[in-house]
Amino acid sequence: MRITHIRYSASTKETSEWRPYQQIWHKYSRIAETRIWNMQLTQVEFACDPFARNCYWANPWTNDINIDTKAKFHLDAEDFLTEIKNERFAIMLLDPPFSDRMSKDKYGTENLYASDSAKMLRIQKLAGNLVIPEGYLIKAGYNTNRPHPCFDLVEVRIVAMGNCRNDVLFSVWQKNNYTLEDYQ
Repeated sequence: MRITHIRYSASTKETSEWRPYQQIWHKYSRIAETRIWNMQLTQVEFACDPFARNCYWANPWTNDINIDTKAKFHLDAEDFLTEIKNERFAIMLLDPPFSDRMSKDKYGTENLYASDSAKMLRIQKLAGNLVIPEGYLIKAGYNTNRPHPCFDLVEVRIVAMGNCRNDVLFSVWQKNNYTLEDYQ
């Protein structure tokens, strides 16, 4: 597992505009794209983002509950992942609002996800079920908790925001061993 620690003081509502997140995305999207090409996986979609906001990386599989975003779908993340349960992806992005302040800035409401840990656990399990073996789940947040039992941690990027602000953690998980029970 690789751990990197960087200082980055710029902040924006659009996580996909952060250079640290872009670097993670570019690294693992190239790996996934090569794997899909080499294995000729025709039934696999490239990426999915249930909290996309205005991020286009997973287009057309972008969702955000906020209808004023550029996401293609506008459902609650859990409902979205349930709706697409028959799809398979090489990469799953999980970048929900992970603080009350972030939720108020992005959605103008109290936190829909971080305040309900049971809901976030269900979302992570659904998301993990949609990733193909050897695919990636890239998670942004304040923790590096395992998002799904079938994933192993391969990289953590700690982004120190400076002053008294919380670090942002980007954790990259790869789907390895799994059993049929993990999909129930």
